[in-house]
Amino acid sequence: MFQAALAGARAHLARVLTVAAIAVAVVAMPAAAGGKPSRPKVPSSFAGVNFNFYSSVNAATAREMASGGVRSVLFGLDWSYVERHQGTYDWAASDKTIGNLADAGIEPIPVLYGTPTWATDPTIQPPPANVNREPPNTTPPGRQGWINFVTAAAQRYGPGGAFWQGPYPKAHPKAGFSPIHTWQVWNEPNLATYFAPQPSVSMYADLVRISHDAITGVDPQAKIALGGLPCKVKENGCVDYLQQLYSQEPGIQNYFDLVGLHPYGPSVDYAVNEIKSARAVMRQNGDGGTRIWVSELGWGSEAAGSYRFEEGPKGQARLLRRAISTLARKRKSLGIWRMTWFTWRDAKTAEGPCEWCNHAGLIHASGKPKPSWQAFQNVVGR
Repeated sequence: MFQAALAGARAHLARVLTVAAIAVAVVAMPAAAGGKPSRPKVPSSFAGVNFNFYSSVNAATAREMASGGVRSVLFGLDWSYVERHQGTYDWAASDKTIGNLADAGIEPIPVLYGTPTWATDPTIQPPPANVNREPPNTTPPGRQGWINFVTAAAQRYGPGGAFWQGPYPKAHPKAGFSPIHTWQVWNEPNLATYFAPQPSVSMYADLVRISHDAITGVDPQAKIALGGLPCKVKENGCVDYLQQLYSQEPGIQNYFDLVGLHPYGPSVDYAVNEIKSARAVMRQNGDGGTRIWVSELGWGSEAAGSYRFEEGPKGQARLLRRAISTLARKRKSLGIWRMTWFTWRDAKTAEGPCEWCNHAGLIHASGKPKPSWQAFQNVVGR
């Protein structure tokens, strides 16, 4: 009798302990998996920044970027500055930017852009407000001059380039090398603002082809990116422009490795839908394997509602976190290569018609960090 009672007590105790253990596990689960949603893993190379409004990246800025997790920087390599006088190249500003970024362990990615006055078409009337925004292949001297410039840039900054053999180790004796592998051809070619006097699919396709041939003639492994195409525009949005490019220029996909998009809009969901629409066009035209580079995306930090895409400091930080984490999570399903935030630092003085762009930086013009800079570091795991 006693033995039976003892056995029964032991069995009851075992059941109690088992139930208690299950209860503890159930209570513990939310803390591990549900209480605070785990942050999607963002690959170290996924999120970069655009460097705009300033002529070059200094060493202190490059170190600050690197300490916060920036691994790539998109910057303008403007032909109209490099070759102001035909036949004479001035690489001083780009040497400084590329050298300081490489020294900090950041990948430099240039936007090849800008036409010198000597290469533009004087018969265009009225002349564009900014002549450097006229595509170089408008004139024979411009077309050949562009080929020469792009070839020279690849020979200087590509693998084994002259810059890495002399000027770079002299200025950065302890640094490693970071030759340029990715080149973006022009900026926003679907807008008259940047492809003056008006966008031309055939002319841009020609620019992509001659740029591809010049660059890969120096570095066969180089990646060529289409100039970032804005999506939220009245005419020639990214979807329509891509469809025209594929349909009017058969085989054009053989001349680029990345499709650059600027899916600006009122929300992250809007941007995602624009990327999905562009991806659908790419698939329909047999180019589903080419990756998309969100080479610009951002919002301003001025008071929400003061101008479109102005979200206030906290709103900007919130949208940055969501944009990077969402696009990183969807990078495989949408074929996204990287996302580049526009931009690193606010403009010192207002520039151009895009008011909010002047306030899209992670850093104030004064150099003071915004909440969005801390948000960037948090989301990339710094």
